Amino acid sequence: MPPEIAPITQAPAAHVINTLDPTKPPADPGELREFLLRELEIVTPRVPLLSPASIPLDYLSHAFFEGRRFPPPGGAPHDPPLDSPSNTDTHERAPADCCVWANRGGGKTFLGAVATLLDMIFKPGIEIRILGGSLEQSHRMHEYLTALVDRPRIRGLLSARGVTDKRVRFSSGSRAEILAQSEAAVRGTRVQKVRCDEVELFKSDVWDAIQLTTRSLKLHGPWGPRVRGSIEALSTMHRPMGLMWRIVGDCQGGQEALHMQPAPMVTPTIEGIAIGDGPHDANDPAGDVAGGGGGVDGVVRARPEERVLFRWGVIDVLEHCTDDRPCEPCGLRVECDGRAKLRLASVAGHYHIDDALSAKARVSVSQWRSEMLCGRPSRSDSVYPEFDPAVHVFDSEVAIPTPLPDPNADPLAPSPVVPESIGSPPPTLICGMDFGVRSPAVILWALLGVEGSLRVIDESVVSGEKTGSHVERIVSSRWGRPAWVGIDPAGCAKNEQTLLSAADLLRRSGLEIRAKRIGVHQGVRLVQARLAPALFVVGGGVAGRQSHSGAERGQGLTNSLAEPRVLIHARCIKLIEAMSRYHYDPDRRECIDPVKDGNDHACDALRYMIINIDARAAPGKSYRYT
Repeated sequence: MPPEIAPITQAPAAHVINTLDPTKPPADPGELREFLLRELEIVTPRVPLLSPASIPLDYLSHAFFEGRRFPPPGGAPHDPPLDSPSNTDTHERAPADCCVWANRGGGKTFLGAVATLLDMIFKPGIEIRILGGSLEQSHRMHEYLTALVDRPRIRGLLSARGVTDKRVRFSSGSRAEILAQSEAAVRGTRVQKVRCDEVELFKSDVWDAIQLTTRSLKLHGPWGPRVRGSIEALSTMHRPMGLMWRIVGDCQGGQEALHMQPAPMVTPTIEGIAIGDGPHDANDPAGDVAGGGGGVDGVVRARPEERVLFRWGVIDVLEHCTDDRPCEPCGLRVECDGRAKLRLASVAGHYHIDDALSAKARVSVSQWRSEMLCGRPSRSDSVYPEFDPAVHVFDSEVAIPTPLPDPNADPLAPSPVVPESIGSPPPTLICGMDFGVRSPAVILWALLGVEGSLRVIDESVVSGEKTGSHVERIVSSRWGRPAWVGIDPAGCAKNEQTLLSAADLLRRSGLEIRAKRIGVHQGVRLVQARLAPALFVVGGGVAGRQSHSGAERGQGLTNSLAEPRVLIHARCIKLIEAMSRYHYDPDRRECIDPVKDGNDHACDALRYMIINIDARAAPGKSYRYT
């Protein structure tokens, strides 16, 4: 007879594998960090090494806790219990949508899979869709997710056919599925979460279709009374005018991030960088603030209608640097400055130092800064790469200049009281205008100093109005009547029905019109010369950048010929954005005409203004109406 087999209940306890308890989710970011370490063996850095930056745990906390913000230790008390009689969502929350801008190899795809796993374990019934920049990219996140659910303590949560080549299902009803990048695949989808990996490679129409795919799910937990519908964009930024550029720019603080190079944080100490070596330390403010690893300053906070931006580069996720690797000859010394030695191995990142050195040796400086440090993207296709908001934008008060006399005014009317004009002698008020009806019509007001400096002080960007409305806007402006208006020479063409041109309408209001005709490329060169005169460019960078504050720059440019000769007031947000995004077609290197994608209108208005200041028009091609 065969030997008696002991019942399974008598098997040694060492052979029993307990499945995770999905009814006990982490209650705060500290417990979430513990869970990641204990169950998934994932170590995340506690603080970034460059400023401003986030850490991967910031993103995971935001995604899992549905944007809930946790007070720092010793701060305000925690929110009331979720099962309180009031049954009211009293938690302070960030917007549900978020954007992760990280370096190549920074762990975005893997972290997206981890966030998906956390949702599926602890949020029964949740529906998640994974959409990559390509189907291969979608499969890559799916492969990470498949490997994670194959862990012994998680495998028991799967349904009968839990894993297929496109789906992962849990017995709780949670499901994650990959989608192809097409409008047909996206439209009709109604889920709680859409995770978009390498969104830089998305088509704009697909991204726009995704915006209407999410809905909330009533489900209580440490995240609040419901799972919020949200869309997450995860990507490296390859080019400054792509979709990721647009998404980052729409985040709070995104415009500043697009023009900012990562800078080392304040000189750290071992206590400051490596505080709390264990998985959770109640005295570690960097770890207990949801969405704020590295302190609350680690995350760019967003207004309710905007996305939260998480950003980190290769240095922030770098592994611990051992003492046997000297700093002085290291190729990462400029970026790291020894900080990777001060962050302990138990709380360091995943990116190997040798891999970072190899990557830096293979690429250009601009590519390294944009794709690995997540600094200002390469602007090789920009029409105005010289434009830098830190240099060319000012925010000081501008006094209303002395207006020109109105030729249509009542001669017996009392003279208006005019505030004291700035400068001595005062600057001249001028305008630049780009016509448009369906496309925006742009008017720029500027002060032209006697020494030639130009300060753009206001803008008007309006669509769907006739030229007469724009003329009235110029004539009745709070800045007064301009000395002249620089326009597109095409505005001098007569209308076939009215036999009047746009220039005629302006002239009939008593405005002097100037319309010099030169090529677009020549006009761009004139604008570039004002943004960065040859004397102003030193060693490939902009000299004097730190010498003047925004207020000081607004007070005139008479100190040196080496200063830029055009500044833009901070209120001109459309012009500032257009100057940053105006670009050439990267797929047509032989073409010298900028792309007309909406950013051209404000830039054209500035160009018409500067052309009529600096250009010499060809004989017979200059128009001037008085």
